[in-house]
Amino acid sequence: MLAVSNENALENPFLALSVTDLQRGLDGLLQAYESGGSALRAWLVVHYAEALCRHPDFEGTDEQRCSYGRLAKQWHWLAHRFDDPLDGLGPEAARAIVGARG
Repeated sequence: MLAVSNENALENPFLALSVTDLQRGLDGLLQAYESGGSALRAWLVVHYAEALCRHPDFEGTDEQRCSYGRLAKQWHWLAHRFDDPLDGLGPEAARAIVGARG
């Protein structure tokens, strides 16, 4: 089950989601971005991909884990022209956004 320390959850509240929820959310975000891109969607892709890359329960190969890291970097480059709308939000606000996506 989920083995995320409180410190990691505070740093990245997306780690509180299961690997399955992160993967489904990421797929949905990528599909939604195709029909209408936005700064929030781009930054959510970054945060979801970073969480998958760092998630302690991710059981994929090292190459799969690295692919999420590369995806996060690519989307960060795409989203960098926008301020991160999630930056500075407390864990409760970020969890509310994550919950709304699920």
